[in-house]
Amino acid sequence: MQERLLKRAETSGRVDDTIAIIRKRFKTFTETTTPVIEHFRTQDKVIRNDAGKDTDAVYEQIQVMMEEKFGDVLKTSKRGRD
Repeated sequence: MQERLLKRAETSGRVDDTIAIIRKRFKTFTETTTPVIEHFRTQDKVIRNDAGKDTDAVYEQIQVMMEEKFGDVLKTSKRGRD
């Protein structure tokens, strides 16, 4: 990710895509999202997925995992929109 952002800086003209700022963004992201993830993990509401695969494979895997874990909830919420 860091390399991708540095490469983006070469073409975007963004002055805030320096290595120091990118590292600060990662640190802030981790510090602010980890407590939220842990909160939902204690409620068994977190699923893990390998996002290193191609986009279609990730999407399909997430669909299956969401249906397995939250199927009843998803069906109920879909009915509420009809």
